[in-house]
Amino acid sequence: MSNRRELKKYVRAVCADLAAGIIETSYAFPGVSMSNVAEIVNEVASLQVETLAKISIGFDKTPSSMDAAEYGKARRAYFHKASKALLEEFHKSVDVILKKINAALPEDVRSELKASAK
Repeated sequence: MSNRRELKKYVRAVCADLAAGIIETSYAFPGVSMSNVAEIVNEVASLQVETLAKISIGFDKTPSSMDAAEYGKARRAYFHKASKALLEEFHKSVDVILKKINAALPEDVRSELKASAK
């Protein structure tokens, strides 16, 4: 992501798609437990809130502490490294939630979906 605004938009879009996906799944397949749906949607919401809070990070140096060119380079490198680590952590959490969504589906529905995907 090139800046924080785009990163925040990305996190919101992914979380919205996850929540919408599990809700659509619960309506499409009647065997899905509504308590599982509520639990997963709550996890998605907390993931979004936690990730958005982590995006607002600050660089610990000031422009007066070093040369302007060095400051800009160090600041860009810091934010690049921080956003990369944040995205890796976010994607791991999304994978865990996707596994829970798949586990929430009844076995017969999962086998039908696997057969239709082939």
